[in-house]
Amino acid sequence: MNIERDTTTKLIFKGRLEFGSERTFRMALRHWETRVKNYFKTEVLLKADEVFNTESYTLDVPQQVIMSTEKHWRSTTDLLKEIAQYALAGNVGAWWVNSGHVLGQYTIEPQNDRSAVAEFIRGRELTQQGALEFAQEALSSAISKFERNALAYERRGYVNYKLKNFKDAQYDFSKSIQINPNNPEPYYGRGMVRMIMNDWEPAIQDFNAALEISLAVQPVHWLARLRKAECLFHCKRFAEAAPELKLFLQKQFPDTHPVFRFRPKAEYLLEKVSISTGSYYIRKEAPEHNINIDNILADDYLMMEYSKSGMSSTDFLSITSNYNIPLIEWARFIQTNPSELQLHINDNITFSSKDSERILEIHRVLKQGVNIFGSSNHLVKWLYTDIPALGGKQPQTFLDNTFGLIIIRDELTRIEHGIFS
Repeated sequence: MNIERDTTTKLIFKGRLEFGSERTFRMALRHWETRVKNYFKTEVLLKADEVFNTESYTLDVPQQVIMSTEKHWRSTTDLLKEIAQYALAGNVGAWWVNSGHVLGQYTIEPQNDRSAVAEFIRGRELTQQGALEFAQEALSSAISKFERNALAYERRGYVNYKLKNFKDAQYDFSKSIQINPNNPEPYYGRGMVRMIMNDWEPAIQDFNAALEISLAVQPVHWLARLRKAECLFHCKRFAEAAPELKLFLQKQFPDTHPVFRFRPKAEYLLEKVSISTGSYYIRKEAPEHNINIDNILADDYLMMEYSKSGMSSTDFLSITSNYNIPLIEWARFIQTNPSELQLHINDNITFSSKDSERILEIHRVLKQGVNIFGSSNHLVKWLYTDIPALGGKQPQTFLDNTFGLIIIRDELTRIEHGIFS
C-alpha cells in the first residue's frame, strides 16, 4: 500500500523505558530536549513533560493514538531510538496504521553494552533457540543486575512455563505486572499458567486484562481473546465463549502471522460451542486440510487435537518422506508389526490416537535433528552411530519409547549449543 508522506494516518505509541538512576534519567531528558530544539523541532509527536516521569526515572508512554503523517512518525521513533540507548530495560512499541493495515512497526529497546541489557538480550536469544535452562540463568542474571526489569521477569516466566515450573512462572509473571501493569504479555502468561492449574476464573480475569491494555495490531490481543474463550468453554459458559471465537475467526490473518496457526483450534472450539448452544457452525474446510503437520509441532494443544482425530496414511507418508529411514524401522519406532503398518498404508486406514501421537512426537524430534545437522542424511547417519554420551548406544534405539525421545531431544539441544559429553 503506497501512502504519501504527508498523508494523515493513525500513529500509535505505547511502552516504558527504565533508566535506573536519576543521573541517567537526567542525561536522557537533556538529550531529548537538545535534539528537539536543534534538530527535530516540531516533528516529534510526544512532549517531554508528558512522558518523562521524574518520580520513577522512566519514560512512560501510555497508549497514544495520534492522527499525523509518516514523517512525524519516523521523527518520533528516531528520537525514541536514541533515548532507548540510555535505558537499562523496557521497550516502546510504535505502529503506523492506515485503514486497519500496519504499514510500519518498531519495537524500540536498549541495545547498549550495559551488563543488564546484554544479559537480557542473551536470555531472550537463548529462549528463541530453545536452550531454556541457559536462558533462565541469563534472565536471572539480568534481574540481579536491575531488579525492576519487568521484561526479564516476563521472559523468565515464559521460560519457567516451558520448563513446567508453573509456580515459578506465576511468580515471575506477577512480579512483571507489579513493576509494569501496562504490559499485556505477563497477564497473558499468568493466564496460561492458571489454565494449566484449571483455575479458570482467575485466568479469564488475566486474559480480560491483556485484552483491555493491548492493541488490535498486537498478536497477544488475539491470543488473549482465544484463550479467554477457551476458559469460558471449560466453565461451560458457551454463550459467552461464542462471540469471542467469532471475533477471532472474523479476523483475517495472513499465513505468516504468528496467530494464524491457532485458527483450527478456534474453529474446533466454536464447533463444540455451537453444538452446546443449539446453533450451527460448519468449518469452511475439513480439519485435515486446514492443518499443516509441520505447523502444529510447536503447539501441544493442536498436536493433541490432531492425534485424537487420527493420522491419515497420507500424512504419515508425508512425514516419512522427509527421512531416509526404512518402513520396517518406523514400525519398530511406533511399536507395530511391519505388515500391519503396510496394511494401513495400502488400505488408507487412519492410525489410532496413540499411534498418531507417537508418530508426531518422533517427527518433532527428527525435525529438530534435521535443523541441527543441516540435512536428513546427516541426521540419519548420526542416528545409527554409537554415541558415548548415550552410553555407547545408537540414538535410533531410543525412538520407540517416550522417555527415550526426551533423552534424544535433550542430547540434540546440547549438540546445538556445542556441548558434547
